[in-house]
Amino acid sequence: MAENLTQSPMYNLSLSDKELFHSNFLAWLGINDDTKPFFLKVIKELSGIDLNQYDNWTVLREYKNFDLCIKKDNDYILVIENKVKSIPSKAQLDRYVGKIKYYYNKQNEYPTKFMLLTLAKIFPYIEDIKGVWEIKTYADLAYAMIKELCCIKEEYHKSLIVDYLSFISNLNDLVEKWQKNEKFANNDDLEDLNKISDLRAKIQFSSYCIKLQGMIQKLGDNIIVCDRDSIQEGSDNDIYIYVDWGYSSKGKSGLLDIAIPVAYDNEKPKIKYGCCFPKCEYTIKIQVQGRSYCHVLEKTSGNRNLVKTGIGAPYTDDLGWFSNKDPKDPQNDSKVNYGNNDLFEDGLYPQNEKSVNKWPFKSYNSSFIYQSKTINKNAQVNAVLQNIVDEVKRVLEWLSK
Repeated sequence: MAENLTQSPMYNLSLSDKELFHSNFLAWLGINDDTKPFFLKVIKELSGIDLNQYDNWTVLREYKNFDLCIKKDNDYILVIENKVKSIPSKAQLDRYVGKIKYYYNKQNEYPTKFMLLTLAKIFPYIEDIKGVWEIKTYADLAYAMIKELCCIKEEYHKSLIVDYLSFISNLNDLVEKWQKNEKFANNDDLEDLNKISDLRAKIQFSSYCIKLQGMIQKLGDNIIVCDRDSIQEGSDNDIYIYVDWGYSSKGKSGLLDIAIPVAYDNEKPKIKYGCCFPKCEYTIKIQVQGRSYCHVLEKTSGNRNLVKTGIGAPYTDDLGWFSNKDPKDPQNDSKVNYGNNDLFEDGLYPQNEKSVNKWPFKSYNSSFIYQSKTINKNAQVNAVLQNIVDEVKRVLEWLSK
């Protein structure tokens, strides 16, 4: 699959701007006289819209921030959001719907249909956007194109579409392989495809996030799982645990971010009820970036400096969240508890750091302190996610004492 992609002219042409390329190609199909009948049938197959019933419709790309849209006069018939190199964002999709409803469609003769064309088959928030957005994958697009390919008469145009079909079909096959992969972080098959290695990380880590959100939600009836699009603050009896994902362009790796809200009573950490990251002042976090599995303490507000105050001390003795051993000691992780040790390589990081307040750590802006272990190359996805859930449970039990 990967080797086939590197041989495709379409794939290589798309590397300069992955999503714009696809939008431009689809728009060209609707503008070119020879491919226009083909475009009409593909759109009908995907959206159910028969453009033959409209006079003088036009295809626009990158118009008003919409990737692709079909208009008649001032009315939007179809708005297509194209997601190839990234994962759909609910906030972005909501903005686009609002833009149509409140600015352009107040007296719309033709109700606008919204279509999300996505390479990822599953992603966070998917249930929240159904009903507003018609979700179609690139597998759906390939099926529609193959079904209507006989409409193309000009051989050169047909050859372009055939290459494009081969291109997106191979991408679809890769996505299915990535999502079925049992290893947590493995990019061995992308040595020649570094231009889309970020896509793999985004697809995999967003799917990990979905699983993790469901697993953590089951830990208790009073646990509310939230993410960047559903930050909440509510009942004083509920624990709001932040579970989200991201992508680090610097590290070229996926990111999982789990934050448990903490309150301090006479310097004894307790669960902070009714508040979710980043609204709470302190959080205990598990953060996984690629194969780096971090234990974190973060202060999200105020001016208190975690490095100088040594507020991490309770997390070394009682919880075993941090090690207070000399980092030069090969047994420096002997007391720190990361759960299932079989998941990790030997060694605790940082190494060769100066000890501050008798415990070594890395810090970011002095308000984010962490230690980490490296996940084994062969660690299984389910085992890593279960370890995260077990650690969340352990932290909640410790904070409840």
